[in-house]
Amino acid sequence: MKALYDFFINLFTITNIWWLDVILFVIVNFIAYVVAFKLVGIIFDAIGCYESKTMSIVHWIIRFAVFVGITLVFGWISQFIKWFIALQWWAITLISIGVVALIVGIIVIVYKVKN
Repeated sequence: MKALYDFFINLFTITNIWWLDVILFVIVNFIAYVVAFKLVGIIFDAIGCYESKTMSIVHWIIRFAVFVGITLVFGWISQFIKWFIALQWWAITLISIGVVALIVGIIVIVYKVKN
């Protein structure tokens, strides 16, 4: 399972900037490790079985799934940021005004609903 995991890491880039990809992969890998470790603990405490080999396999399956999911999300965020930066200044200004208006509108609606 570890060989598949290492192969997958070498396949993907998030930002095409090598040092930023390394930092993001360290963060993603740490999050995936913590999530997998906690979930395996919860699952095998509930089952009451503590077989090392089975726990290791489940850990790597969960870790791989979480890693893929978070990597995809980071990739989408990176693509959005690249797209947003590539826009003209007036488009960024209009989008920013729209986002601020949307946030203010949501705050006003939530405030009125609560009162």
